[in-house]
Amino acid sequence: MLTYLYIALGGAIGSVARAWTANVFVRMYGAHFPWGTIFINIAGSFIIGFFGALTTSDGRFTAHPDARAFVMIGIAAASQPSPLSACKRWTWLATVSPARPSPISGCRSSFAFWL
Repeated sequence: MLTYLYIALGGAIGSVARAWTANVFVRMYGAHFPWGTIFINIAGSFIIGFFGALTTSDGRFTAHPDARAFVMIGIAAASQPSPLSACKRWTWLATVSPARPSPISGCRSSFAFWL
């Protein structure tokens, strides 16, 4: 049961990191293309793979299963936006942004990158 608490805490950290990163990329590069989504997908996948490989029973470091769940399922997986959430964000940006990015192009690129 404690494992679920660790995953929830990691998920809270990962979700906030995802939102913060997406907003930073929108401020830096504009809302015309989901650069933040691409960056967080690559970074989260790298963290899952790197931490997972280092902390297996054959890896360099051993980690408690709860620590692995906290990092890999909680933080890194929560930071991975699904294509659906990316589409919702693009649609929302199209309604509130003065630049009015196209939600169709954002959704299409998010799904294509996800596949």
